Amino acid sequence: MLQAIADRFDIEWDAEAAAEGGGTRAQFREALAERLQHIIDYQFSRLASLFYRIDLDERIVDEIFTTLPQREIPYALADKIIERFGHIMESRRRYREARQNESDDSPAEEKPPIEGSE
Repeated sequence: MLQAIADRFDIEWDAEAAAEGGGTRAQFREALAERLQHIIDYQFSRLASLFYRIDLDERIVDEIFTTLPQREIPYALADKIIERFGHIMESRRRYREARQNESDDSPAEEKPPIEGSE
C-alpha cells in the first residue's frame, strides 16, 4: 500500500528495501508529509487533482485546511491519504474475492460433443 502512495505522490520509497532496513510507517508518513508540504508551497493547484484521483472527500480536506495550524496540515493530509489507500486496497481485495467466489460457484460449462467423435 505504501508503495502505491509513493508512486502516486512521487516519493522515493522502496517498500521492500524499507522493510528490510527497518523503514517504518512513521518514516513514510514523514516523507509523505514533506512531499505534501512541497506541493502546498509550490504546486497548490495540483492538490485538488491528486485528491480527486484517490477520491479523498473534499469536505475532509477543507476541514483540515480550515481548522488545523499550518504546520499540522501536511501530516493530517498524509494520515487521510494513508487511510484512504487502506480503504481502496481493502475494497479491491473484497472485489477480487467476490469475483473469485462467483467463478468458483458457477458450474463449468459443458461443451457439446464434436460431431463424428462419438
